[in-house]
Amino acid sequence: MALTLDPDSVGIDVSKHRFDVQAGVQSFSTGTADEDVASLVQRLADVGPRLIVDAEEPVKARFDKLLTVVGVGPNTARVLVTELPELGKIDRKKIAALVGLAPVADESGTHRGQRHIQGGRTLVRCALYRAALTATRHNPVIKAYYTACVTPANPERRP
Repeated sequence: MALTLDPDSVGIDVSKHRFDVQAGVQSFSTGTADEDVASLVQRLADVGPRLIVDAEEPVKARFDKLLTVVGVGPNTARVLVTELPELGKIDRKKIAALVGLAPVADESGTHRGQRHIQGGRTLVRCALYRAALTATRHNPVIKAYYTACVTPANPERRP
């Protein structure tokens, strides 16, 4: 079973105004464009949870394990399972580089520039940012570290 939405499993035929899901074709009335978009977004949101529920056992096990981490909810876990299948198979440094969280040096010859995070899988990086932001409020260990980093001595580190 595919875990990502592809053109074969979800499609929009603008000429006939229909919305295809694996289960079949459901018609919707053509109102304003905003109403049509809202309807499609709602239907896609309904498809999302089914991707993990119907998944194979190893994928479901990884999804359930991710949910045990404080700050990681169903949406973040779904993104990590579907968009980062290498998770758990390669080491943390390679995962950080793959996602775009590993600092990349801006150096050439004698020039020593700053290191920046860049590239990688944007969807995964954004999901991890949202999870980290939640963890700064609810995970005591991460909250203490975050509070120590965000001090008057480091005003540029404030979000």
